[in-house]
Amino acid sequence: MIAKITYDIAGQNNFLSRAEYSFEIFNFLNSFEDQFQLAEQVEIVFEDEINPDPKNLPTLDIEVSDDGKEIKAYYKTYRYSDGKNGLSKPDEVSFFKGLRHYLINTVIKEDNERY
Repeated sequence: MIAKITYDIAGQNNFLSRAEYSFEIFNFLNSFEDQFQLAEQVEIVFEDEINPDPKNLPTLDIEVSDDGKEIKAYYKTYRYSDGKNGLSKPDEVSFFKGLRHYLINTVIKEDNERY
């Protein structure tokens, strides 16, 4: 079964809303659609957290419908302000490596275990 993956970029200042990321995110997520065994609809919500306390980082949430066919996963990026250069942002390689790890080892793994 092939799941349909959509995404939402939360926040007005989220660096992922820049044009250079939108095409890559779309293609990257589409490459995972055939790895789901139960889910038919997967939504990834990208949240951008500014200056979080590194000792108290929030957990990544996943909501699953009762029948397991719909998943809503929240993926957070963390950025810090240094006061002079504005907000940091992860380089593209690090961002996509982290997202790949999260999808394979959390979202897809849990879907396949429910199957």
